[in-house]
Amino acid sequence: MLPGAKPGGADVKPKLACVSVLVSLLLGSGRPTLASPEEQTGRSLAEALERALASGWEELRIEAECRVDGRLPRAEVHGNGVAIWNEERQFVLSREEVRSLLAAFRDAAFASMRPSYGGKADPATPDAQPPRLTCRVGLFLDGASRQVVQLQGGRQSGELRRLAERILDACRVRSASGIGAAGLDDGLAKVAKGALAPEVLQVLVSRRPEGRPSADGARGWVLRVEGRTASLLGPGDPGPEPVEARLDDAEAVALARLLREDGVADLPLNLYAEELTDLVVRVLGHEKTIQARRFSGVTRATHGEAQARFERILEALAACRDRWFAARGRER
Repeated sequence: MLPGAKPGGADVKPKLACVSVLVSLLLGSGRPTLASPEEQTGRSLAEALERALASGWEELRIEAECRVDGRLPRAEVHGNGVAIWNEERQFVLSREEVRSLLAAFRDAAFASMRPSYGGKADPATPDAQPPRLTCRVGLFLDGASRQVVQLQGGRQSGELRRLAERILDACRVRSASGIGAAGLDDGLAKVAKGALAPEVLQVLVSRRPEGRPSADGARGWVLRVEGRTASLLGPGDPGPEPVEARLDDAEAVALARLLREDGVADLPLNLYAEELTDLVVRVLGHEKTIQARRFSGVTRATHGEAQARFERILEALAACRDRWFAARGRER
């Protein structure tokens, strides 16, 4: 023992130093941190953007809307170049034009933007209406996605607005020579003939027992078609998320044709069905919504031939459901 040293003193300082280093590693700047879900999503999208710009993309949808002079024009661009302006007209962008839009997302650092901007109400007017949407941009790219909205009032993102305007400007001029539809029947006819792309077609059918489940335990099903993507929830599938299937051109065209041939556009808004049934068909801005159920005083005979056409449509949609998803193994 050194002169003047206290018993055990030679061991105390090294032990304290080790503890200090450990605490520093755990609590200090050297501690590894886990990225938040928001940061992870942003990184995934940033990586997907770089891959797409370098070697192309498989699945892509761009959405943008921005309030100008009291109006809220909207543009939607798909990976194959099919674009839709304001739910009014369809046109096609070249692959290089689509790639240029992706570069704009990268240059704007869209992947690291916050989910929302603005929206601060004026404290002097507590009873004022909620802030209006002024801008929204969405990017869905090869399994990664992000949507960013901007509301009036509060801190605004100029970068988000410039990105939205860049997308809208790219589509506005080209849309002037686009293809529209005079009505739902005309729109379905154009999809069936190939004049309009499948991306403009949307179909929703929902069938569910009213009250308790049916005798065979069925709890109904929901089939949704948005362009070339079909999603199914049920029947007999207890999972909370729908399964998806990708439709080819022939399948999408056949769907539009069957809806038109049985005159969905001319059907009454209310019809008869044993199960609560909703059917929505939309092409561009033209939509038909039908609800069928056991209405008081209504039977299968009430609407005659229109009822028969409606039931043929439902049977055909159920057949599409079985064919599309059986062939694809109902994978999530």
